[in-house]
Amino acid sequence: MRIPCRRLLAALTASAALLTLAACGTGSDTGDAGADGLRPVTLALGWVTQAEWAGYYAAQEQGFYREAGLDVTIRPGGPDVSAQQIVGSGQAELGTDSFGNTLSAIDQGASLKAVAQTTARPGYVMVSRKSAGIESPADWVGKRIGSWAGDQKLYATMAKYGIDPDTDVTMVQQGFDMNQFLSGDIDIASAYAFNELGQVLASGIPAEELNVYSFAEDDTSVAEDGIFANGDFLESNRDDVTAFVTASMRGWAYCRDNAEHCVELVVQQGTALDADFQTYQMNQMNQLIWPSVAGLGSIDEEWYQQSIELLHRYGVISRELPLDEVADLALNEAATAALDDVDRFGAAYTAPDLPADLLTRG
Repeated sequence: MRIPCRRLLAALTASAALLTLAACGTGSDTGDAGADGLRPVTLALGWVTQAEWAGYYAAQEQGFYREAGLDVTIRPGGPDVSAQQIVGSGQAELGTDSFGNTLSAIDQGASLKAVAQTTARPGYVMVSRKSAGIESPADWVGKRIGSWAGDQKLYATMAKYGIDPDTDVTMVQQGFDMNQFLSGDIDIASAYAFNELGQVLASGIPAEELNVYSFAEDDTSVAEDGIFANGDFLESNRDDVTAFVTASMRGWAYCRDNAEHCVELVVQQGTALDADFQTYQMNQMNQLIWPSVAGLGSIDEEWYQQSIELLHRYGVISRELPLDEVADLALNEAATAALDDVDRFGAAYTAPDLPADLLTRG
C-alpha cells in the first residue's frame, strides 16, 4: 500500500545527497541519439507502478514518445526512493511527483524545475464516518486526527478555523495503512482519494457512510502530481523536455478516453494492488484531471503560488521561492500549445459508474 508521507520525507532527508550529487551533472546531457535516432531519457516516478502514472505508460505504449523523437525509460519509485533525488543527481532527466515535494527539494538545494502540472485538483482528503457528525473542519475540535509528517495542508486548514493543534484536537501519527481509522482509534484520517480512501471502501464501509473533506474547499491545498526536470538537462535540452511534456499529456488524454486499456498497461508492468483496485485508481485519477479549467498540463500559477506560501508559512521551505525560480512557465506554455489537436479541457467528461462491489469482490 502507498506510504503517503514518503515523498515529502524523502525529499527532506535526502537533501545532503542532493547537494553532493547535483554537482555531478546529469548523465544524459550529451544529447546523443541512439542508433534509431531517438534521444534516450529516463522518467523517475514518485512511487511504485500504479494507475497514478498510467498516462506515462500509455504515452510509451501508444508511441507518443517515439513520435516526439524520444526513447523513454520509466523508472518506478518506492518507499526508499525519492524521485527528486534521482533527478537532482542526474540519474534521470525527468520526474513526476507532488509539486510540494519538488519545492522542498529545491529549497534544500536541488537543481530542479517544474515543467507541467498533471492533476487539476488535489487528491489529498480527510475521511471520517458520517456517524461521527464531522461535516467540516469546524467539527474537528475535540476529535482525534490522523496525520502524516509534513501535513502542511492540514495545519493550514486548522489555522484558518482557529483550531490549536496542541490543545483543541488530539493529533495522532497515522501509520501506512487505514487500520487506525478502521479500528476506531482515530476519528478523522488522512487519505489520498485514489488510494487510502479506496482501502476504506475495500474494507466494506460504503461511501454513503463516509464524509470526505478536500482541502481545496478552503483554498489550503498544495499542487500535487506534475512533471519536473533536472535543471542542467533542461537548460541544454529544452526541445526534448518540451516534447516529453507534450507526449506525456497525450498519454493522459488517451487514458481519459481509454481508461480500461490504461489499467491493463499498468497491470502488465506488475503492481502490488490488483486490477480491480487499479481500475478504481484510474477512475479517481481521471476525476482529479478532468474537467480541467486551465487545460491539461498547464501550470496553474495561482495554485503554485498558494503552494509556495503555505509551505513557507508552516516551515516546510525556508523562504518564499519565486515562481520563476521553481517553474519554467515559458516551456510549459510551449508544450501545451502543441496539443492543439487534443481536447485539453474535457468539459464533457463524466466519471463512469464502477461496479458497486469492485473493491470488495476479490
